[in-house]
Amino acid sequence: MNILYFLLANSFYLLLILSKGIIWLPVLIFSITIRLLLWPLYQKASLNQKKIEILQPKMKEIQQKYHDDPFQINTKLQELFKQEKINPYISFIFIFLQIFLLIIFWNFFRLVINDNWTNFLIFSFKNSFQSFINQYPLNFSFFDIDLKAPNFFLTFCLAIFNFFFAILQVWFQNRLSPKKSKTRVNTQYSSALLSFLILLFYQGIPSILIIYWFGFSLIGIIQEFLNYRFYLNNNNLDRLKE
Repeated sequence: MNILYFLLANSFYLLLILSKGIIWLPVLIFSITIRLLLWPLYQKASLNQKKIEILQPKMKEIQQKYHDDPFQINTKLQELFKQEKINPYISFIFIFLQIFLLIIFWNFFRLVINDNWTNFLIFSFKNSFQSFINQYPLNFSFFDIDLKAPNFFLTFCLAIFNFFFAILQVWFQNRLSPKKSKTRVNTQYSSALLSFLILLFYQGIPSILIIYWFGFSLIGIIQEFLNYRFYLNNNNLDRLKE
């Protein structure tokens, strides 16, 4: 874990130099960079999900044929996934990495707030840090919002942002798969309301983490839109069916 903090601290210091002590800019750059690194993994998960939707008739056929033998159903489905080069666990891997990275950055930002992050700087950076902050004092302000403290308005904006992100995802999926049942569609739309759960815990979340979350979600929306444009092309969907 200390190795990760070492890498984050030294990268953070370099970005602070570029931003002249403005905290929110390095945080936003961190979140965008991390999400871009996860782009290929999410792309693979999205492709898997689309293939599984296309394979639904075959999957239902297997379930009906071996309805009295759950073990055989599982075996046949695994064979089908292997044949179609589908990894059904990749979505869980992506979710796990998101949570893991969120925890890492939450702990790192706590170190930044408490001025303990400099312990992880290399020797030359430690020596230059004091002169740097004398010239450019660390600025924890984001449009008059203190990034060290929780802020209901900023957290509410994130909840709204993620809510519309979730609605957009469902809308994209339903445009590409219009045959879904109304019950399933309504359930998907209702699950978007979970975005507002963060408001119950906002008092324990410093605003600096909210900025990180915004950047992460922003790249997610861009990727979701590009995927939608890609799958909207019938030729690309036909390639998946082959």
